[in-house]
Amino acid sequence: MIKLDKDASKGIKLLKLFQLLMLDSRKHYQTDLADYLDCSAQTVIRLIKDIEELIGPDLLSGTEDRRRWYQIDCVSSSRARRLAVKNDELRYLTLCREFSDPYLTKEQKLQIDKSILRFSMLLSDTDKEAADKYNQKEFKFYPKGVIDYSPFMQTIDDLCLAIDEKRICKVLYHTPQKEDKEHLFVPARIAVLNGAFFALGAVFEKDYKTKKHLVSFAIHRIRSLELMNVKVDYEFPPYDDKAFGLPWHEPKTFVIEIDPSASDYVKERKWADKQELEDLANGGVKLTITTQSEPELKAWVGSFLGKAKIISEISLPPNP
Repeated sequence: MIKLDKDASKGIKLLKLFQLLMLDSRKHYQTDLADYLDCSAQTVIRLIKDIEELIGPDLLSGTEDRRRWYQIDCVSSSRARRLAVKNDELRYLTLCREFSDPYLTKEQKLQIDKSILRFSMLLSDTDKEAADKYNQKEFKFYPKGVIDYSPFMQTIDDLCLAIDEKRICKVLYHTPQKEDKEHLFVPARIAVLNGAFFALGAVFEKDYKTKKHLVSFAIHRIRSLELMNVKVDYEFPPYDDKAFGLPWHEPKTFVIEIDPSASDYVKERKWADKQELEDLANGGVKLTITTQSEPELKAWVGSFLGKAKIISEISLPPNP
């Protein structure tokens, strides 16, 4: 067996182990699995426990000559128990595939389509007719101004690894109409807003210890990213993910008045989890909304070209 990269995250190790057991129904010994995953025997035990919670009795184990082995017996298991995929679940997977289409590479699309096809073959006979329709697409998304993320997949992979291991990245970042600038950046999570991917985190000083400020980097504007062999004990501060926009500051709540000609457009959509709508006598609507990105909210209000205006800001009580 080809060894897995020793720097792979727990999630990658779990997927690789599950894939190995599913595709090769022979007995796999714990010591061999530890060598394959480049991890300790205790890590293998924890990963096996995660898999057992997912598939239950289909995971077999035992000992031979004092060696612990594990096995998924796909041949003797019933078709329904081999992989409990239901028709509705397959439809949801297909819907997610279509929704993410603009952001996937050709290779990723092909791999996902093959996986969906394999899943459809594991449905019970009563669901097979429905499964055969998985490629008859019921939904089609028409996003505008899509960013091609194919050239940035390695950057996204590196960011995910940095998040998992709390490593500092040396990032060369492009800001329009300014020179590219280098930052020491610790990513905390990846967020998606208006079809664009952002890395949220903090910028540090050259001593790798002093945090300068929080920042949100648009991933498509990262010119280069180098993973440093430096880890920091840093936790991204809690933020209100139910608010409007990306987190930049403490939550603020604004009251916005929408003109009657734009009120239906606003009422038909959800702009944030923390919002309230009130119909006005003139046919307009009053929107009360919380944000952690005041400039972003003001830019959104300005996009209505005079048909929306901020009329007040509501003071929030201090955090307990």
